[in-house]
Amino acid sequence: MDRLLTLFGDFKDPRLGGADSFCDRLSSRFTVVLCALFSLLVTTTHFVGTPVSCWCPSFFTGSHIDYTNKVCWTTNTYYLPFSEDHVPKEGEERQMISYYQWVSLILSCQAVLFYLPRPLWRLFNKKSGMAVSTITDAAIECQRKTESEGADKTMRYMVKHMGRFLLELSRNHLMANKFKSFWWALYGNYLVILYMIIKLLYITNVIGQLFLLNAFLGTDYHLYGIDVLRRIARNENWTTSDRFPRVAMCDFKIRVLGNIHRFTVQCSLPMNLFNEIIFIFLWFWFVFVAAATVGSLLMWLASSLYFPYQMKWVKSRLIAMEKIKHETNKERITKFVCLFLRRDGIFILRMVAKNSSDVIAAELLGGLWEHYKDNEKSVERLSSKDEAVLSDLNI
Repeated sequence: MDRLLTLFGDFKDPRLGGADSFCDRLSSRFTVVLCALFSLLVTTTHFVGTPVSCWCPSFFTGSHIDYTNKVCWTTNTYYLPFSEDHVPKEGEERQMISYYQWVSLILSCQAVLFYLPRPLWRLFNKKSGMAVSTITDAAIECQRKTESEGADKTMRYMVKHMGRFLLELSRNHLMANKFKSFWWALYGNYLVILYMIIKLLYITNVIGQLFLLNAFLGTDYHLYGIDVLRRIARNENWTTSDRFPRVAMCDFKIRVLGNIHRFTVQCSLPMNLFNEIIFIFLWFWFVFVAAATVGSLLMWLASSLYFPYQMKWVKSRLIAMEKIKHETNKERITKFVCLFLRRDGIFILRMVAKNSSDVIAAELLGGLWEHYKDNEKSVERLSSKDEAVLSDLNI
């Protein structure tokens, strides 16, 4: 929880340190904060208010009533509709309500699960040889700077840092061709593959959360939102359901002088007023986050794997920055994209655009173009075995 609470401290700019997209932050930051706030709210109602209040027989004293409330809180209750006349006897089946003591804990666990892919992404993207957040954070800082000298200095740092990374990538790629051809696909594609895996983790997590809550609540929670919409369409009360009953029954036994007395009391569960609203909101929020993340994954797949689109993206920005002209040698641009930037380089540039602006990304691309021209012969020598790839791409 200490790690989760630190999110509130830098929530003013959630882009820093993540090197991710807005859809990723929907899960790893916004959903985490929502679950933490809801957990705090539920915990407060448990300790400040009265979680369970039971209607006891008239001969119960104050201590009896207090004992009854605590027993029913700890030993669970069961739901019995008012339309049902028969009260279950001992040994008969009951619709038990066993979740309300653990709502705050399950919300905290959900917050941890939603946050988990973010540190995994930060940990493993460093294995590429460069932390992507180093570039994206510098781009954000460059965007913030008002004086041109400070912005230019930051931009030079970004170009130098990323240029070294891309040259080292070419060297590693050459070594892989000589010794470990199996790893050929990873060089220049590692960040893209890793990011797609992290995206799948986000999607698996948010969809799995719906079924996790279904198991936790013991109801068809994965259909909860649909049921709410159906009741709204019928002009029925959508804020009450048997999933979160306000009134429940409680059975308990008291031993008096060796004799066991069985009591059945009716209890009010005021915290279910909050629980129902919270879990209705979470259902719709999870569906929204899942849809947004799936859409984001498809867009990143299309933009990261389709080379002609990447060529068009790079060329249009180089022309806008006046680094090349329309009639510039197409083969030279192809080598710049396929042998120097590769998919990982373009991925970082697009991540910079997502976290700062297209202008910053275009300036960084222009600096990398100049860096490539200064090291063009070295890049072509290191990537000489990729010539067959260029012909196969037929760009």
